[in-house]
Amino acid sequence: MKVAIIGAGFTGLAAAWDALKNGFDVEVFELNSYPGGLAAGIKDKSWDWSIEHHYHHIFQTDSDAINLLSEMGLKDNLFFKKVNTRSYYDGQAWSVDSPISLLLFSPLSFLSRIRVGVVVALMKIIPNGRFLEKYSAEEFLKKTMGNDAWNILWKPLFVGKFGKYSSEINMAWFWARIATRSQKLGYYQGGFLKLAEDMTEALKNKGVKFHFKKSVKKIVKHDGKIKIVVEKNNQLFFDKVIATIPSTVLSKMMKMDKNDLSALSARTLLLELNQPFFKDETYWLSIHQNDWPFLAAVEHTNLADKNNYGKKHLLYVGKYLDKKDRFYKLGKEELIKIYKPFLNKLSPGFSKNISRSWVFDADFAQPLVFKNHSKNLPNIETSVKGVFWISMQHVYPWDRGINYAIRFGRSSINYLKE
Repeated sequence: MKVAIIGAGFTGLAAAWDALKNGFDVEVFELNSYPGGLAAGIKDKSWDWSIEHHYHHIFQTDSDAINLLSEMGLKDNLFFKKVNTRSYYDGQAWSVDSPISLLLFSPLSFLSRIRVGVVVALMKIIPNGRFLEKYSAEEFLKKTMGNDAWNILWKPLFVGKFGKYSSEINMAWFWARIATRSQKLGYYQGGFLKLAEDMTEALKNKGVKFHFKKSVKKIVKHDGKIKIVVEKNNQLFFDKVIATIPSTVLSKMMKMDKNDLSALSARTLLLELNQPFFKDETYWLSIHQNDWPFLAAVEHTNLADKNNYGKKHLLYVGKYLDKKDRFYKLGKEELIKIYKPFLNKLSPGFSKNISRSWVFDADFAQPLVFKNHSKNLPNIETSVKGVFWISMQHVYPWDRGINYAIRFGRSSINYLKE
């Protein structure tokens, strides 16, 4: 049986692996010249490793990713490191990622700290928190942790990430963010673009055919087969198709059921610096301040050594927003100008160390998940029999990420076997 997979992100690559293992003839179509999807990146000639357009890592609990890499013979290239993650509040960077550090977080009363610790611990032992979707995160966390904990620890992050939708995001999404976190974070030697390339090479070596820089124009049923029309009216025929792309893209290829789900876009500034940004080797700093123009500052080279990047230091500054927001239209220099006063509070005089900078945008980077979101999840089976759609919109309540892209990509084998 011939199977086409549209999209060479980690969902598509994982789907291709399992289809191959089950004896299917597999071809993968990718619009870009490279694999990796949202986890793809850039590699400068002065660097030994690539870096993602948007910050990425995996957790030690990400068993789907780890198991697949093991099957493909790539697991030895994965490494884990204990990094510093902090929260910036009231002019100070705090550690709140362990029971002891939480107890030392003096902006909250001692009772509030205990309440936060107990609720977080419970979140980690609940096997499936989807039932929490009937509550908004705001109402649940206020009731369980208290108003102070919500206002200081969580509200700034929700507002920073979801903006005007912050009070509507459901608690199941928050549970999924807490449940699987680990103290050590993982990265792939060479970067996640290198991982995608290594996976692609492993698949090619086993007979999977890849079509890069190929735009699929149309998907239709034709004489019992599924016809895929690519650019220049090239027509190819398959028995089944797995589409791993956003609905906005897929809807241009075929008729789809109405999809009312929406998402925010990501805009990430990447700075190359001659000196470290954080003097204490912080990897991730969440911003718990109202009215700051970004959500997090992430010094990538405190996870992956600077020697892999020409001894330069690489800093991400991340923000989520509606694509219609004026921030989405700002040029790189305008963005740096807006961010600079705030970044100076975190690292005075940092700007004299900037050697290069980039801005990367990603549509549909963060699905919006409101109360009872599972009732609105789109169907995997599409209006064209034999065409199945598996994308970021389906990974709920899990958030976007390589592990869940792989998990749901591997689940596609159930539909290929039907």
